[in-house]
Amino acid sequence: WLNDEVVNAWYANLCARLNERDGYVKGPNNVPRWVAYSTAWYKNATERGVSTIAGWSRRKGIKNDKLLQAERIFFPTNTGAHWTLLTISGKHKTIEYLDSMNAEGYGSKRNIDLAKKWLQMELGGKFVEDEWKILRTTSAQQNNMNDCGVFACLNGWALGKGLEDPSGEFEDGEIPLARRMVAAVLMNGGFTGEFDL
Repeated sequence: WLNDEVVNAWYANLCARLNERDGYVKGPNNVPRWVAYSTAWYKNATERGVSTIAGWSRRKGIKNDKLLQAERIFFPTNTGAHWTLLTISGKHKTIEYLDSMNAEGYGSKRNIDLAKKWLQMELGGKFVEDEWKILRTTSAQQNNMNDCGVFACLNGWALGKGLEDPSGEFEDGEIPLARRMVAAVLMNGGFTGEFDL
């Protein structure tokens, strides 16, 4: 199992490198194209309401309609016993949910509904639900109960590389090597050198 610290570090490093690659420089008028929320978002949003994460967007530089400039916002999700990945693209007005134990990928109405509530909170009247598309992106499927965290990390990695179908980028049999890659990237200090995107 991967814990919150590993998943948060993976996504922080992934977004830092993607933003660097895209020429992002932090500043009050600059909006990052790649953003990752802390894994704590899900517990806060489901137990106390989506408004409890309202201030997080400001700290991420995507408050209100600034989020419409983001290429992708990652919401790594732990439901208590399983890791999945929810993503929102403000730029393309899409929502995706990737689940390594559900090949359909769009099976979690709860997470899609949370995404819509978050968008409504952030955009207010500028959120028109009919303008947003739910993508049926699929994840590669795991064959045990231990690897969901690795799949959640690799799904974000594949999407960050611009690959539209993460399900074809890695297979369950490659997960032992992928676990080593996750550790190596974090020990390396991110996606640099041999681990550059």
